[in-house]
Amino acid sequence: MWTTVLPLDVAKTRIQTAQPGTAWDTGVVQQLRMLWREGGRRSLWAGLAPTVVRAFPANACQWLAWEVAMRQLLPAAYDDESSIPEERRPRLDEANKQQEVRVVTV
Repeated sequence: MWTTVLPLDVAKTRIQTAQPGTAWDTGVVQQLRMLWREGGRRSLWAGLAPTVVRAFPANACQWLAWEVAMRQLLPAAYDDESSIPEERRPRLDEANKQQEVRVVTV
């Protein structure tokens, strides 16, 4: 993904850091043209290696945070009861189990 959007990200960064009224204070298309003139293809993808190296741990942390939050907020959504603390597991007596089976089988 980063290989496709990085030129736009580089142009955006240059626009954000440009002083108002300077030659770099332009639109995205003009920034891309300036980058091409200044350094060719290399300047459009400047910083690709660190961005790709950063992507794996950043995305792994994001997914870990998502899973931890979902397990805390919606423990019943996960089939593995071992991940649900004992005090938070639902307790069903025998009558409720039979009634639940009847409802499910109908």
